[in-house]
Amino acid sequence: MAVAIHAGGTVTHKGDMFVSHWLTSWGISWVTMLPVVMTAAPFIRRVAERIAK
Repeated sequence: MAVAIHAGGTVTHKGDMFVSHWLTSWGISWVTMLPVVMTAAPFIRRVAERIAK
């Protein structure tokens, strides 16, 4: 899914910098996403376990 989002966002970017631009945006998204997911995952897991009981 992340690949589709980034590819869609960079398709309009033409020229020799396509791959560089794509890799940079992908890296920034991972650096931004990882702490959010690592912080939210335990809370989401606890909520899911309470719902499943």
